[in-house]
Amino acid sequence: MQLQNIREAIDCIEHDIFLHSLFSKKPNVLFDLLQQISNLKEAFIRCRFIGEDVELLEDTRFRLLELGLNTEILLRELAGQNAREQVRQLEELNLTASTHM
Repeated sequence: MQLQNIREAIDCIEHDIFLHSLFSKKPNVLFDLLQQISNLKEAFIRCRFIGEDVELLEDTRFRLLELGLNTEILLRELAGQNAREQVRQLEELNLTASTHM
């Protein structure tokens, strides 16, 4: 899978997560999204980075990590579980991103 395909898939998943925040989808839909995110992470690792813009690569990596954490938080909230660890990880991710900008 090429980087552009990965970024397009991320856009679709971000849209699905947004729709979930409006219309509360079923947990199995979120589990499917989490699996898709995991597959995209693997595809990203196998991607050829030669000739790609470093900022684009970093943005893609950030969005994948952010999506995964946001989806885990939503799943934990639906299950009535504690999501503090995922929130902390998301805060750290945002902190590292803001220091690189």
